[in-house]
Amino acid sequence: MRYNKQGIFFGIAAHTLWGLFPLYWGYLKDAGAFEIVSHRAVWSLVLCLLILIFRKQFTSTIKLLKNKNLVIRL
Repeated sequence: MRYNKQGIFFGIAAHTLWGLFPLYWGYLKDAGAFEIVSHRAVWSLVLCLLILIFRKQFTSTIKLLKNKNLVIRL
């Protein structure tokens, strides 16, 4: 039951953020498409690395990425 409530919360949060996202676009008028995509890629990488470090899964992720066959399949 806990996962059900958590899923509902995440669903509502995602739809709320998606609905508020167009308000953010007004601030991006002066930025080019390449700049926006670059920022999204870099900040997504930083956030993912922080999450892996916080969950103590960074070293196991590095070990997995050293496996060439696995990386190719991914």
